[in-house]
Amino acid sequence: MSGLGDVVMFELPIAIVEDLRGHSTETVEELERLLAAKAPLRPEPTRPNFYEVDGSDRVFYIYVATGKVWLLATWRHENGGLRPAQRVA
Repeated sequence: MSGLGDVVMFELPIAIVEDLRGHSTETVEELERLLAAKAPLRPEPTRPNFYEVDGSDRVFYIYVATGKVWLLATWRHENGGLRPAQRVA
């Protein structure tokens, strides 16, 4: 999503990922690996605790609170990412 703020580092020792949209096991595992590696997160400036995380070929849209990460959406990288209306599950 364009217009996201500065990059921040994720600091949960073990991220518990809750998948709210029925993404594939591979997709959830990729996000878990990224978070375990302390991947940089781009916060959404108007929505507290919402972030984007760049994977190898997709962007993950997540919500973080109380030691958990909720995977809300993913979309493929394409010219810097797709607009939110073009997100795919």
